[in-house]
Amino acid sequence: MLDINLIRETPDIVRKALKDRQMDSAPIDSILLLDEKRRVLKSNLS
Repeated sequence: MLDINLIRETPDIVRKALKDRQMDSAPIDSILLLDEKRRVLKSNLS
């Protein structure tokens, strides 16, 4: 499992690592989008 901070800080490196393993890197964009939405919602609650 990858740490969200790693994905958040170095998405290009994570994408390349996935491509090197012949895996789809498209979910990284979805993960980043969902993480951003979660962070906005969480800040609105405070």
